[in-house]
Amino acid sequence: MSNVTKGYVLGLIGVVIFAMTLPVTRWVVNVDLEGSMPPGFVIMCRALIAGVCSVLYLACRPVPFPKKQWLAVVISMIGTVLGFPFFLTLGLQTAPSIQAAVVTGFLPICTAMFASLYLGHRQTRLFWFFAVLGLALVMAFSVYKGVGILQWSDIYLLVAVLFAAIGYTAGVRVSTVIPASQAISWVLVISLPITVPATWWLWPETPIRPETWFGLAYLGLFSMWLGFFFWYRALVIGGTMRISQVQLLQPFIALLLSTLLLGEQLDWVTIVFALALIATVLGSKRVAAREPSG
Repeated sequence: MSNVTKGYVLGLIGVVIFAMTLPVTRWVVNVDLEGSMPPGFVIMCRALIAGVCSVLYLACRPVPFPKKQWLAVVISMIGTVLGFPFFLTLGLQTAPSIQAAVVTGFLPICTAMFASLYLGHRQTRLFWFFAVLGLALVMAFSVYKGVGILQWSDIYLLVAVLFAAIGYTAGVRVSTVIPASQAISWVLVISLPITVPATWWLWPETPIRPETWFGLAYLGLFSMWLGFFFWYRALVIGGTMRISQVQLLQPFIALLLSTLLLGEQLDWVTIVFALALIATVLGSKRVAAREPSG
């Protein structure tokens, strides 16, 4: 199996883990449900859980902090640990997860754009054609579902996508120096001076549904930690701009999960859009320029 193929497989696993984040976050912070968690607490506690796991992981296999990449580590922390969860959680307080799933369709284009600027990657015109085509499909689907009206929740979700793209790109830079698992672990460890006191300060005063704690545990262990093991490694060995297009599938995977977990309706039009989007991912794979791969 080639590095590119491995990158697509690992990327898809990461995307499924991240797609699950949307319905779980919506379920945990839904203001219409009694016993939900405050968004600030969810943001900090999920990062705290992942940070503690990272400390234990790095203790088992000591590796020095990548001093030459300290700025990239900090940028990745701001984007993936703080910025993305913060604005995503704000948006999902009122917006359904299906809406967040559609808005996150902007993420592949944003990731590819920042990779081009920050990592110096270039791609063919046909690659960008498929990338824009995929984005157009996401926008068309958004209009069809009636979520085209810009509200505060939409703005929060769009800003979340921007932070995620910046964080992903910086994380890839760190992952070219040390293994991806160690890169995300260091990103989470340096956030502990913020997340530990913030979690204590924001601890909810009202009773929380017991099952909500399981949702928070998923967000901390998988969404904030293990998911990045797969995703960063995929971007490194397969190429950032190429593998980032796999994330075009995330909105529709999230829609399917939302249907199963939250009872959202999945119609035939959604299936058609999903198939068309898969076609653009396959098309971008075929025409992508050769990138440095691990």
